[in-house]
Amino acid sequence: MSSYTELSLTAQTAYAQLLDVALPAEHMRSVADLSGSFAEKTVKGHKYWYYQYTEPSGKLRQIFVGPENDAVKALIEKKSSGATSARALIALAKSAAALGCATVLSRHLRVIRRLSEYGFFRAGGVLIGT
Repeated sequence: MSSYTELSLTAQTAYAQLLDVALPAEHMRSVADLSGSFAEKTVKGHKYWYYQYTEPSGKLRQIFVGPENDAVKALIEKKSSGATSARALIALAKSAAALGCATVLSRHLRVIRRLSEYGFFRAGGVLIGT
């Protein structure tokens, strides 16, 4: 009995296309791809922006972004417009899955995404297990 099932050429092509889009997308990530949101604070009549997110431990953290200016407004707009690269990846992933490629449970994907956001894979981290 074979320990794997060979994918059709169509499924292999769909996976290759997904990989070709996913790898460059990882290098071009922006604030729109991160979990979290912008928070505004007013101090002595001046607006300041922070980026807030939840750590894996559940603690809410805030990072100072800067005073309100055009650059900060552009970041906020980019975040509110959403991650367009993610939408393209989702469509390709659905196509590959429909053709027989393996999928990942959404709860596992959330953990993997968070590890990616924290730089685990860029630092050389590898997940092993079943």
